[in-house]
Parts: sequence; C-alpha cells; structure tokens
Amino acid sequence: MRGLYGLKQSALGLTNSPEFAKGDMPKNIKDVNRCSSAGLFRLLAILLLCVPVILLSNTDSLVTLINNSHGSDRINARLDYADAIAKTEIVNAIQNAKLALDESLEINAPLLIAKAQFRVAQLFIGSNNNDSAEVYLKLALPIVRDHHEADLSSRIQVELGKIYQYRGDDLQAMELFNEAIEAAETIENYRLIGTSYSLIGNIYRVLGAYDEALES
Repeated sequence: MRGLYGLKQSALGLTNSPEFAKGDMPKNIKDVNRCSSAGLFRLLAILLLCVPVILLSNTDSLVTLINNSHGSDRINARLDYADAIAKTEIVNAIQNAKLALDESLEINAPLLIAKAQFRVAQLFIGSNNNDSAEVYLKLALPIVRDHHEADLSSRIQVELGKIYQYRGDDLQAMELFNEAIEAAETIENYRLIGTSYSLIGNIYRVLGAYDEALES
C-alpha cells in the first residue's frame, strides 16, 4: 500500500512538495490546489509525450505485420497502414493501398480487391482527386453487388454519389443515395441510412424543394 501511495504521489507531482516528503496529507487548501495544478500539468505533459509514441508503435507494428505475413493478412495490414499514415503521408498511403490492390489481384480475392479499390478511392478523395477516386469506386461497385456485400456497396454508393453531387449531377447523386439506403436497410446500418437521407435532403434544399427536403 505504501508503494502504491508513493506511485500515486509521483504521478501527480506531489513528491516534489516538502509537505509530502514523508507521505503526509495536505495541510491546507493552498497546498492541495498548488500540488493538484502541478500534477495536472505533469499529467498533460506525459500524455503529450505518449501519444506520438503510441501512434508510432501502431504503424511500426503494422509494418512488422506486413513484412511477416502473407495473403489476406498482409493485404489487410497494408490497407490499415495506409489509413494510419494518410493524414501525414498521403502519397505513401496511396502507394501502399495500390500495393494491397495488386496483391489482392494476385490471389484473386474479389472482396479484398473491392475493399482495396475502395480504400484507394477514399485516399484520392482525401487528396481532392475525385476523378481518380471515381474510377476506383466504379471498379469496386459491380464486385460488391455481385457478392451481395451490402455494407461496402452502400458505402461506395454514398461516396460516388457525393462526387456526382459535387459536380452538380443531382439526379445521378440521388439515385446512388437511394441505392445506398436500400443496401444499408438490408443490414440495418442506420447510421449510413441517416447519412444518405441527409445528403438527399441537402440536394432538395439546394433545388429549393423545401417540402421534399423536410420529408427526407
């Protein structure tokens, strides 16, 4: 118990205070406030130092998994790695996602192919390259439809619909959003259903069709 108390004191920065040198309790409220503030700042500093280490450890472990695995495990690890570095290394992320796609084509795994194509498309969307994203989304959509993969199908349809909406092709966008709703309903993905209805409502509002917007 003594060791545990000492550890708690150290974590809160209390052992630097003479009042706690012998494990004594605070003598007044000023001591409590002073030591609590010091402990809070120290805790925040520790967290700020630890977060990059945790992120680094995650990417390192994924690299290790990529280098030491094969088949679908390696492909999924490479896709996860692409996601992990997307915010800071978008070019490298796209390259890894494309490598995962090549590997999935080599082993002829249709759903992995579609998953990799979708991931490549997402990364292109993140880098404001909708034209390239559209190519990969259109490649993935027939695959997931043929394999009745409703979750990935609805997600692809939403992203493709957003691209059409951005270009001003509202009719095609709404068609894709409605298809996404139909697919999402089969697996009760209410979050995606809500997202799709919201996107349809936005189109109606832009067109000035406020009654339809309220209905959606």
